[in-house]
Amino acid sequence: MTALVAGAVAPIPAPAGSAAFGLRIFTGLLGVLLAVLVSGFNENVTKVAMPDIRGAMGIGYDESTWLLAVYSATSISAMAFAPWCAATFSLRRFTLCAIGAFLLLGILCPLAPNVDALMLLRTLQGFAGGALPPMLMSVALR
Repeated sequence: MTALVAGAVAPIPAPAGSAAFGLRIFTGLLGVLLAVLVSGFNENVTKVAMPDIRGAMGIGYDESTWLLAVYSATSISAMAFAPWCAATFSLRRFTLCAIGAFLLLGILCPLAPNVDALMLLRTLQGFAGGALPPMLMSVALR
């Protein structure tokens, strides 16, 4: 028989890994949350500003409703493929590209020379803005 010595038992090493909720993760989550809020706010601002947009561009009510419809439709359709793009291109890269595209297109929208250009910019901005809510959920679940 072997006798155990009191101090001979080796301690169990702690599992290697990062902190569950560190400053880096919190900053990323807050950034994506802010981008999603701005994306949703952008749609409501356009609804409120639509009479001014119609007057400035000389368009009727029917044409102006398309500006809201294309943004909403592309925003919803982007939510379907955004998780796949995030898995393919990496969550960080895809999210930063979507935020950058949303920002750039938001800057270009007031500079649109005609309704067709504005419609194209709002369509692309809807894609970029619609990709953000699934990214927020992905970041939050990580």
